[in-house]
Amino acid sequence: MDLSKAVAGTCLLIIVLLSAGHALSQDKPPAAVDAATLKQQAQEARERAAEERRLARKELDEEIARRCTIKPVMTDPEIDACRVAYRLR
Repeated sequence: MDLSKAVAGTCLLIIVLLSAGHALSQDKPPAAVDAATLKQQAQEARERAAEERRLARKELDEEIARRCTIKPVMTDPEIDACRVAYRLR
């Protein structure tokens, strides 16, 4: 009788320890994954913003080059517009 109580008590203790360990181990890893995901998303957002700035700058340079091509006859407003455009560059 004493042996069966000892075996039953040991089994109950093992079950409690295993279930508690399993329950506690599931809280931590998702937080680490979330931090890594957030960091990666922030990096991708910075890269997209930088690419958009490069494209906007390229479009501005192309627009200035298109409007401000030196011509044999340019009016004063065209010359002034080119001066302003090159200053904004």
